[in-house]
Amino acid sequence: MQVKGTLLRIFEKENIKEKFSKKTVVVRTKEEYPQEIPIEFTNQRIDLIGSYKEGDDVTISINLRGREWKGKDKWFCSIEGWKVESLLK
Repeated sequence: MQVKGTLLRIFEKENIKEKFSKKTVVVRTKEEYPQEIPIEFTNQRIDLIGSYKEGDDVTISINLRGREWKGKDKWFCSIEGWKVESLLK
């Protein structure tokens, strides 16, 4: 899947655990009803977003991830980026 739009926010890298870090970006889609979608880049994929800045138009290839929280019948969803391309090509 892909999300196309403008980089609205690029947050600082977060070090979650010794071997796990993430960086979140927010993309505002270019639709009749624009959406602001947070996308996470983890570990070695954080570098993929490094050359982009807020205001850049991009296409981000994503995976949807879902999981249950500690067997508590509560579910979480995350959107994970794995490729970024400029829309100016």
